[in-house]
Amino acid sequence: VFRVMEVFGWEMANQYDLFAKTGPGKTDIGPQLMKVLEKCGCFERQCWGPGRETTFNLYPYDPSKPKGPYDGAPLAMFHKEFHCQGCCCDCLRPKFQVLDGSGAITGRVHDPFKCCIADNRVYDVDGNQLYLVSGPICQKACLCPCLDDFKFTVQDMSGNVVGSMGKAFRGI
Repeated sequence: VFRVMEVFGWEMANQYDLFAKTGPGKTDIGPQLMKVLEKCGCFERQCWGPGRETTFNLYPYDPSKPKGPYDGAPLAMFHKEFHCQGCCCDCLRPKFQVLDGSGAITGRVHDPFKCCIADNRVYDVDGNQLYLVSGPICQKACLCPCLDDFKFTVQDMSGNVVGSMGKAFRGI
């Protein structure tokens, strides 16, 4: 969700609107299904940027209050620990825990160091790797989000493509 204050360099808590995909095209978007809201202190957002510790809460979308407040129990939470962005040491790389709405850990995601490729590994609660989410780091969207979308493939541990993820530029 675009926030005007970010144009002036002030980092705001992130919000994401998740929609149903109705077809292969960029504009094949169905109804909004969920909303993701970041919970993070202002100091951390301004000083630590993408390396900050933060929690993202996933809520079912409520059309009666499209802008919130979403203050009940979330469906799931994603807690990202503080990390060093761009560091090649695995212990300082981005990782986060996946929790259910009650706060119980259900899995984790780790982004180990790989040169020129996004290589996120998804694990279950027992530490078994379930999926690999990958894509090139040098995408047109890195240079300018209006040129293209970010695109990633999701593979199971047998190497079968089981899905895809993307971040579409929807304009300002």
